[in-house]
Amino acid sequence: MTDMPREKAREWDKGSICPAEVMKKLGAMGLMGLTVEERFGGAGVDIYATMAVIEEIAKRSVAVACPYIMAVCYAGMNLGESASEDQKQELLPKVAAGDLLFACGLSDQMDMERYVRDAVSLPIVGGSSNMQKNNIANRLKLGA
Repeated sequence: MTDMPREKAREWDKGSICPAEVMKKLGAMGLMGLTVEERFGGAGVDIYATMAVIEEIAKRSVAVACPYIMAVCYAGMNLGESASEDQKQELLPKVAAGDLLFACGLSDQMDMERYVRDAVSLPIVGGSSNMQKNNIANRLKLGA
């Protein structure tokens, strides 16, 4: 765990920060692809391994474990089960590489019916989002 030294992990947890380079390293190690089929650059769908990795990461840093769960489970598993073939080809290799981090959100202030119907995945833009500033997600999946 030289890439996640305890003192740095404590800082990340205190500030709810997940360094992008840590997620990239997890991708390079193949850990971001544990819920992505091999044909999309993943390791094949292995839920037991995914749960073991979540447990080990969380022992060191919850601030890293949470975005890992969102990317691997929310993105990898949901895209693998529900996305069109074109969406899978575009997005799943990015998930497996650690380049695409997802978050899910609900809002009553948006036209949620349109977002759900059109299955919109929005890039997070602007500097005011804590999810983006803290490298937790770079895409937001909306639902109602």
